[in-house]
Amino acid sequence: MAVVARQTVWNFFLNLFGGNEYAAAGACGNMQWESGLDTSNAENEWNRQTGHSDSWLTTRINNCITQTDPYITLQTFLQRSWYVNNIGFGYGLSQWTAESRRTELWNRTITRGTHIDDVGAQLQFVEDEFTGNATSGNWSGVRNAMMQTTNVHDATYIYCRQYEGGAWSSKREEYALGFYNEFAGTSSGYPIVITVNGNGQAWASVNDIQVFYADAGTRIELAAIAGEGDYFQLWSVDYPSSLQLEDAVTVAHNYFTMPNSKVNLTAQFTGETPPDPPYPPVPPTPLKNHPQKRMPIWVYPCMRT
Repeated sequence: MAVVARQTVWNFFLNLFGGNEYAAAGACGNMQWESGLDTSNAENEWNRQTGHSDSWLTTRINNCITQTDPYITLQTFLQRSWYVNNIGFGYGLSQWTAESRRTELWNRTITRGTHIDDVGAQLQFVEDEFTGNATSGNWSGVRNAMMQTTNVHDATYIYCRQYEGGAWSSKREEYALGFYNEFAGTSSGYPIVITVNGNGQAWASVNDIQVFYADAGTRIELAAIAGEGDYFQLWSVDYPSSLQLEDAVTVAHNYFTMPNSKVNLTAQFTGETPPDPPYPPVPPTPLKNHPQKRMPIWVYPCMRT
């Protein structure tokens, strides 16, 4: 069980929706309604019909990922664990229900070498769905609509109906207002926006916790992992131009110090075959069956004194 801190969720959505506090509150309220901000949350109806707990389900998913449970494979897991009477149920922060979205979450978890209830992996998936970087769907149009909202009600409703696809409940708006009243006007630090260009994932973290806002002077860790068939090419510093990475921009695992401004970075991935690294010259092939040459032996007389 991993319950995400309210401040973390608020900062994440505030960053995702361009600083629009109404949009951030609406998204936070919906996420609280959907999962209680618990990354391991399974849909309540699934718990009721199977008699199993969230931790039971999450443990088996993670055992399958690490291959410590020989009785579970991805296919049998999807068929026996997520489906009851051929009905799929939700899981995680956004209660992902469609098989394509849950499978992509699964694959992303494996790629990052972590568990399916990992906070960073799930929030990154949400971000990629809203920015057009997820293969299972593109909600970038919903993101644009959220960024234009001017009140909490509209933001909550748009997120509910167009992203979650769930039934409306006044509780969603109640939770959203709670976030707005708690955090509006209080966010500190500056946003970190990482755009992915190509097939891969990239994120920023502090002490192994993914971050989307950070105070000036904080040392930020960057990570980039290429998808299948691609390789990491370089980090592109989009803003501010004065930002310096600690290592060369071609190093995927990198660091920088947060300036007194927002930071925009792009992780460039490419499907082109990388050039071969330089190799030392190949030694010539030795001659075989070469007739031995006899050299004359010179004998010098022994000199006596």
